[in-house]
Amino acid sequence: MNYSNETFCGEDIDWFSIDIENKIAFFASGGGAVPCSIDPEGNELLSHYFRSLPEIEDNEIIISPGLGNFRKFDSPMQMERYLEDFIFMAKRGLYAYDKTELGILLDPLYHLVVAPGIKLCSHDFPEDVYIQIRKTEYSGTFKDTLAINLSTF
Repeated sequence: MNYSNETFCGEDIDWFSIDIENKIAFFASGGGAVPCSIDPEGNELLSHYFRSLPEIEDNEIIISPGLGNFRKFDSPMQMERYLEDFIFMAKRGLYAYDKTELGILLDPLYHLVVAPGIKLCSHDFPEDVYIQIRKTEYSGTFKDTLAINLSTF
């Protein structure tokens, strides 16, 4: 069974994708649309795998220079809390994106929150992880991509 907008309406789920350069990204749905290629069991496998990876040593993370165009914060502490999970994933080598228009289910836009300095690549993944991540392939590269539309998956 694939995720559908109706089934997960209002649920903030994490999902994962690979680009044409075999780099990996993490997406927080913010209760909005996700690609139809994502299935619950496969997504659970990917989430467990990527979240259990160790941090990449000396991996400097880069907060998106355009983040202020998408999110406003009342305090540094609020921004720190917002960034926590995105930084967690970026330190493991994943690009980290968030839903741009929260609460608008059908809006297909996501924006870059944090990029890793050292990128995780799919070459050494277990076979089941590799097969699953290939189901949701982005038609471009995450490098230098500040905004992504779901139509490109």
